[in-house]
Amino acid sequence: MDDNRLLISWITQYAYCPRRLYLEAVEQYAADNIYTAEGTIQHKRVHEPKIEKRGSEIRITGLSVHSDALNLIGICDEIKCTVSRYGCYIPLLDEKCKIIPTEFKHGKAGYRHEEYDLQLTAQVMCLEEMFECNIEKGEIYFIGSKTRTEVQITDAAKKKVQKILIRINQIIEGHVIPKAKYMKRCPKCSMYAICNPKTDMILRYMRGLWEQYREKN
Repeated sequence: MDDNRLLISWITQYAYCPRRLYLEAVEQYAADNIYTAEGTIQHKRVHEPKIEKRGSEIRITGLSVHSDALNLIGICDEIKCTVSRYGCYIPLLDEKCKIIPTEFKHGKAGYRHEEYDLQLTAQVMCLEEMFECNIEKGEIYFIGSKTRTEVQITDAAKKKVQKILIRINQIIEGHVIPKAKYMKRCPKCSMYAICNPKTDMILRYMRGLWEQYREKN
């Protein structure tokens, strides 16, 4: 992998929490908890590069994708290909196909996870550049509930991905440290003990009070 390229997974991390992205990508912290460990185990099957053919339907898992325009690289969990003369040419298959990427996620379908949609959108942007095609939709497959959720790929989502990539570059190249912000999701984060958001927020608050005191005196 080109060390200067950004990882598609960083888009998910940034959308979930910019500080988490900083700790992982810049400080090189790595921490697992029960949620990340289960997700890793469940992802092993789809991260294994494989091609399965059933008539006109072809399933590719663990496909490496990239975009020179976005300086982006990553892996698609699954690509569902349907052989069609109206599709795009896939050199790996030596076929013209209509394609739908699917991202596998730990847990159950319930509410919308914007970070998942943005990760899928980034994958689509890579595939569109690689195969010179237009992809209108993708899917999120929730392993826990064994359900698929269709995601429409919009221009608005693509623009948001581009903006996030700019911010990620600022964090990585400029070592910009996002401030800790305690949220309801924080205790489930594997970086919770390292990030320590409550303590960080209290320290900033106390420093603010001290600065106000100094200005008045």
